[in-house]
Amino acid sequence: MKRGSDTAGGREAWHGLRSNPEYRADWQAYGTAEHALEPASFPLRVQSEADLEAARWGLLAWEDPRVRNRGLPFRAGVSVLTGDAAPAAERGTLSLARLVRESPATFTGLRLRDGTVILKVERRGKVEQVRLCDWDAIDPERDSLEFGMPLDAIPPTLWTRAEELIAMMALPARRSGAGRSAGRKS
Repeated sequence: MKRGSDTAGGREAWHGLRSNPEYRADWQAYGTAEHALEPASFPLRVQSEADLEAARWGLLAWEDPRVRNRGLPFRAGVSVLTGDAAPAAERGTLSLARLVRESPATFTGLRLRDGTVILKVERRGKVEQVRLCDWDAIDPERDSLEFGMPLDAIPPTLWTRAEELIAMMALPARRSGAGRSAGRKS
């Protein structure tokens, strides 16, 4: 489960892990406790002490192996993009909260023990994790995400993943006549 952007590979790895009797036994021993949630514009789970045991399986938190069609787990040891807050109004972009409400992507979060939030974005079989180091300073209603990556230090694969993430979060194009009743007669 050490891949970054994912289509089939991560799903296959998760399917294999879900089917592994040793993972199932470990999940039963450590991962069945209720998960604390924080208020946010997306589901934001708090990493528990027991979740730290999931690292030996390449995960940041336990995921129930019995649940199908829930998306991929939060993965440990993968390269992730880093996001910072930027005032949405100044940049002419959507706030994070509005993006979560309007984007066709699915957003979930995990607050790590050190306070960092990992935001997982999923759409059409693709998954990206974004590290938000200063989550407590982000105002989701006013701030958008900005990806700070020096172009000369960024490997081409990470650049491609940033482009894919932006495409995953893109809002659907508006159709002409949006907001009007179709076929309406005067």
